[in-house]
Order: sequence, then structure tokens, then C-alpha cells
Amino acid sequence: MVLGRIRPDPSIGDMPLFERWYAYLNNRMAEELSTPGARARGVHLFTGNVSFPRADYAGVGGFDQSLGQSEDVELGVRLEKAGCAFVFARDAYVLHGSDHVSFERWLKRAHRYGMFDTQVARKHPDVRDVNPWRLLFQTHPLTRPLLAATLVAPDASRVLTRAVMHAANAADKLGLEKAAFAGTSVVYGMEYLRGARGEAGGWTGIAREVARYLQGRGE
Repeated sequence: MVLGRIRPDPSIGDMPLFERWYAYLNNRMAEELSTPGARARGVHLFTGNVSFPRADYAGVGGFDQSLGQSEDVELGVRLEKAGCAFVFARDAYVLHGSDHVSFERWLKRAHRYGMFDTQVARKHPDVRDVNPWRLLFQTHPLTRPLLAATLVAPDASRVLTRAVMHAANAADKLGLEKAAFAGTSVVYGMEYLRGARGEAGGWTGIAREVARYLQGRGE
């Protein structure tokens, strides 16, 4: 399974902060996978740039279209479980054009990823890297209260989510790109977990999903 770079459209500089953040994540992943000794895995599969034998794709049943936006990563997990090897070709790249300029649509996309990734985690309880609740443990400690606020008061905390995005945009205008991207990551994480919370179905479901992540295995 050959993965490659997803480079942003040359006009990315004119796009909103949240779309430039997405391009930044793609580039960061490419740089990490280009590091000597790094190993590409199924969770790195994004359909923006991947090549594989048709027989392998058909052999694992193709995409699970019920998983919406998360169907590509879930396919990668099944291919890896089937014994397929993943490699990253740093010189193989595509240009990713974008017309995403709506902040509201971007939030909805983050929300849906949280929902669908929860379904992927249930389907593959042995793969911790697809469990959405990993965010609570992998993010910077200072951001965890913001993520927790989303879980405690999912509707009321929407004001807080927008306040963080406002601060990120302000930092961006001041040329503080690192801070702007960090703030955007928090906003995405808040909406992502809001979606995961809804899919979990309440505190009992959240506790079950978190326990699954901590255990690294099924129930």
C-alpha cells in the first residue's frame, strides 16, 4: 500500500485559518513518515493519495460506506490486519484544491468525524489509534479542561469553542502561526469530541469507550 504527500493548492495562503491548519497537518504527517525509521500504517491511509492492488482492496471487502468520512482510515486498518505492508513515497504527491471557506461546515465535518471514528473504534477495539477518546490523553494538559467542558456541557460550551477560534484568528492576524494552529487544533478537538459524545450516548457510553481505549482491547 503506497501512501504519498497531499500538498495544498498554491492559493492556500488565501484560505481561512482552519483550511490552512488542515494543510499543515497533512504536511506534518508527511514529514513524520519521511523520517528514517518511521513506519507507515493503516491509520495513515487517506484517499487523497494512495495506491494499492485492486485484488487487495477487494479481498478485504472494499470501503465500509456506512462509516462516512472515516471509511478510508477504517479500510487501512483492515488492509493492515490482512497483512498488507504500507510504505510512504515522499516524492509521490498530489495537489489538494479546496473551496472550503465555511467555518460552520468545517465544524460539522469535525463533528461527523467524531461520530464515525467512534463507530470505527467499536469495529476495531484492538486498534487504539482509531479511538476518538485518545484526544483526552494525547493532547497538551492545558487544553484538556477545554475538551472536558465539551463533554460536561456540549451545548453551553459552543460559546467557548467559538471564543477559542476567535483567539486563534487573532493570533493568525498577528503572524503568530504556531499559536493560531494550536488554537485551531483545540477547536477541532472540542467539536470532534462533541460528535463522539453524541455517538457514545451519554456518560455510560463515554465511560465504556474510554475504558476500551485504556484497556487497548475489546470488552
